[in-house]
Amino acid sequence: MMETLKILGDAAAGASTDFSYLGVIFNQIRGVGKLLTQDFRQLSSRGVLSLQDIAKYYSKIQGREVGTDEAQQMISKGKVSFEDVRNILRDLTSEGGRFNNMMERQSQSLLGLLSTLRDGWNSVLRAIGEALMPIAKPLVRLGVMFHRHVL
Repeated sequence: MMETLKILGDAAAGASTDFSYLGVIFNQIRGVGKLLTQDFRQLSSRGVLSLQDIAKYYSKIQGREVGTDEAQQMISKGKVSFEDVRNILRDLTSEGGRFNNMMERQSQSLLGLLSTLRDGWNSVLRAIGEALMPIAKPLVRLGVMFHRHVL
């Protein structure tokens, strides 16, 4: 599970696409068991997966050159399995892949550092709120009772 989250996180970060959306598409492919044309289009339009990626993967595992036209035919005929998609994404996020360690690299950018700061600040505010909750509830109840008696 952790490996899958890292793969999806790195791919989402590298393609600048929404992690949850990528997770939904990935789960759809898993549910059907193969890559459907519509799912490929969604991944392709977001820069996550290309025909070249699929062709390169099949060239490697079949030991012969697979072109993008053949990769397109494989998608159309339902020949690209969920495991193949998972392996392609694993290759893309592994050492040498274009999405390798993208979450880590993005976290070190200015926007990533600002996001980390914002998350830390929100955690501090949440902790303060939780600490004040035992005091705040009785005060709110008192205010409600006072408001009822005044009206």
